[in-house]
Amino acid sequence: MGTCQERIRADVSREKMEGRTRMSQNDKVLQHMEKWGSITARDAYECYGIMRLGARIDDLRHRGHRIFTQMEQGENRYGERTRYARYRLEN
Repeated sequence: MGTCQERIRADVSREKMEGRTRMSQNDKVLQHMEKWGSITARDAYECYGIMRLGARIDDLRHRGHRIFTQMEQGENRYGERTRYARYRLEN
């Protein structure tokens, strides 16, 4: 399936071929959740260069989108336990 960046590059190339204009960060986050099911801050940064995912989620909620936040645990690059949010669209 390829890395996130490879998938996004393919989508951007397809959009350029179809003559679509640039998407806002909010639209990118929304489209990502619709297409892939969820998004984390790491996904947002690595795929789109979005550094303030929480702010984009807040924008989308104010636009009327129902978004569920699930807290997850993982390890950072130093092997320390950490918690992070995974956002999903509610049905």
